[in-house]
Amino acid sequence: MINSKCTTRILILRSIAILISQTVVSAQSTTDMISTTGFVLDECAIDNITCEVNAVCTVTNGSITCDCIEGYQGNGTACSDTDECVNGTDVCNWKSTCKNLLGSYACECDIGYTGNGTLCEDIDECSKGLDNCDVNAICINNDGSFNCICETGYTGNGTSCDDIEECSDGSDNCDADADCGNTDGSFTCVCKTGYTGNGTTCKDLDECSTGSDSCDVNANCVNTVGSFICACKTGYSGNGVTCTDMDECLNGLHNCDDYAICINTDGSFHCICEPGYTGHGTICYGIFLSARAPKQRCNLISDCCCA
Repeated sequence: MINSKCTTRILILRSIAILISQTVVSAQSTTDMISTTGFVLDECAIDNITCEVNAVCTVTNGSITCDCIEGYQGNGTACSDTDECVNGTDVCNWKSTCKNLLGSYACECDIGYTGNGTLCEDIDECSKGLDNCDVNAICINNDGSFNCICETGYTGNGTSCDDIEECSDGSDNCDADADCGNTDGSFTCVCKTGYTGNGTTCKDLDECSTGSDSCDVNANCVNTVGSFICACKTGYSGNGVTCTDMDECLNGLHNCDDYAICINTDGSFHCICEPGYTGHGTICYGIFLSARAPKQRCNLISDCCCA
């Protein structure tokens, strides 16, 4: 036998079946078909209720609505892509570029920055060796970029640097009495011969007082501006660098008396009165003549006495 509870359940089920069969589905109706079991019929699945491919269909309080999905805009039956980059709804970093995509967008960090697009940090090209500066240039990192500056002594745009010829273009600071020598990226200043200093300041070198002259030991050194002169001392002959004794007796350059004998010495000469005469050599007197008597040559002392 069927108990009363089972009978009641069967009657309810039959009533539901009758209600469903009597329900007329209208294409214009948006009324939810709710069974006594609590199930909602999916009106969105009915063929003649169509939303745009980029929209979702929802049933709310018996009404069917089409809503464009995120990234699209429209009434649901027609949806177009939303350009977040143009309308400013993107979250890209100010150091990145926003690129619109269908239904979305992408953020790419600008050149010189690294990150995911929403967060971008500066790339230090100088420390990472990503710069293109010349080997003779200094790399200076900037926010999002870098600068190349040619080092002192070079000229160019930083990516290409050429040596500056300071000596030829007159940009050196060498003294007027110095020689300028160009080097790679710089120059040198060397005081000319006869001058002393660091090259930027040069003064005359007194070779005579410093003993840096090349004069002969028997020569006198005379300093001149930037040089010196060597002159052989009296009694010597030569170019000053080489001096030899001058034989005044042989060359007749002595001042010995006619009655004296000339004896050559190193750098000079000596006069000695001949036998029978007296004096200091440059003046000689006969022995038997007074100092004031005129000089005369005698073959014999007796000749002079008897004259």
